[in-house]
Amino acid sequence: MCTETIAPEYEIENRRRWTATKIASQSDMKYEDILEILQRHNVHGNWTIWEINNRPVDYDELQEMVEEELGWRR
Repeated sequence: MCTETIAPEYEIENRRRWTATKIASQSDMKYEDILEILQRHNVHGNWTIWEINNRPVDYDELQEMVEEELGWRR
């Protein structure tokens, strides 16, 4: 049985930064606020390299989570 290990932290952080950039580009929220929330919730934190490179990201769902954290949604 082959098991993959979690991606290195720098790969995970790069994916978080890309996710924050994507969400910021389609909203009025600040990149820094988005990234801080993604980091706090450890978004993508358990992904493997394969997932970093291939797994689709649900940007709409993550944007909703960030908006709720920032008090934009109730």
